[in-house]
This record gives sequence, structure tokens and C-alpha cells, in this order.
Amino acid sequence: MSGHDLAFLTNENPDIFHFFPNTSKEYLWLNEQTIEANRVQSFRDEAQQELADWIRFSSKDAEKQLDGLTTAGMEIEGIPGWILRNFYGKSDVMKDSFRNQAVDKVKQQVSNSAGWLLITSKDNSLLSLLETGKRLQRLLLKIRKRNIAIHPMTQVLEETAIAETVNQSTGLNDPIQFVLRTGYLKNYPDPVSLRRPPAMFVRL
Repeated sequence: MSGHDLAFLTNENPDIFHFFPNTSKEYLWLNEQTIEANRVQSFRDEAQQELADWIRFSSKDAEKQLDGLTTAGMEIEGIPGWILRNFYGKSDVMKDSFRNQAVDKVKQQVSNSAGWLLITSKDNSLLSLLETGKRLQRLLLKIRKRNIAIHPMTQVLEETAIAETVNQSTGLNDPIQFVLRTGYLKNYPDPVSLRRPPAMFVRL
């Protein structure tokens, strides 16, 4: 990512935003540990079952629930997407073949980026966490102006053994709240995420 674009996105605030380009050793470490964290999660049944509960393979299930991960949302299209929608279910997510394919997908993803952007907070207080979330929202509103993509990949913060080493390996002192894979896009894809109407979750 160019220095000009980085300054635009982060308001030149190095105390909060920390960019590691794909030429840095920190980038390579984050790549390796993101793959490892995903491998650990994929083969931990509790985490994999949670994923299974959120995947909406069939179009009928997606239309009924109006939430979760669809094949389109996972960018699985064409014949592979058709096969998943028509022949896959929750039990397939728990199979080793599905888990291994998910890890392979992560390997492809992390090897194709401009770098990692980490967002820290001063502490873990509720106020700091809310403010950090706002910073992420403002960042996401800016990226479209520069054709930049952001892919949150927080698995290194979710697996204790790896999380304990992230600060030391990246040279950061403050708590890390977001780990974002970044890169440039030619065009943004059309939105495909499911959205529930307010009447489904709001009582007036």
C-alpha cells in the first residue's frame, strides 16, 4: 500500500494503526501464524461446530434465516457453489476434507495481499474498545475511495498460544484489537451479505 493511501486511511496516526507491508518480516510472521491459527481452529470441534451452525448452504435455508455465511458470501461460485448448495450440510463441515480445504483457502488468501494493518487500543477498557470499533468503521468507510480491500482475520488473537506472542513478534506494546489483511481491488463486487428486515429483530 502506498504511503499516500496509508496516510489517508489512518490520518497519519501511528499510535493506533500499524501497517506491515508484504516485504517485512512481521508480514511473513503474521501469514504463518494466521495459517496456523486457522488450522488449530479448523480441527477444534467446538469452533468448527460453531462455523457449521452459521453456514447456510442451501438457498432455502439462507432465505429462511437471512443471516450467516452463504456460498456467495464465501466467494464460492459456479459449479463448486452449486454443488455446495445442493449436496452439502452441517455434517460435511465437520469432515477432515472440509477442514483441510478451509486451511488451504487461508494459505491462498494470506499469500495474496499488500500487507497487514493492525489496530491497537490504549487498554482493554470498555470505552477504549468502543472507540477502537469506531475507528474501524471510519476506516471501512474510507477504503472505497482508494479501491482498497480489508479482510479481518483475527484468528491469531483468538488462539491463546499464538495470541501471547503477537505483540512481541510485531513490536507493539498496546493491546491489538483488529488484524486486517489489505490489498487493492480493480472493482468492488456486488454486495451479497444477507440482511434481516428490522421487524425480525426489533420490537416496537
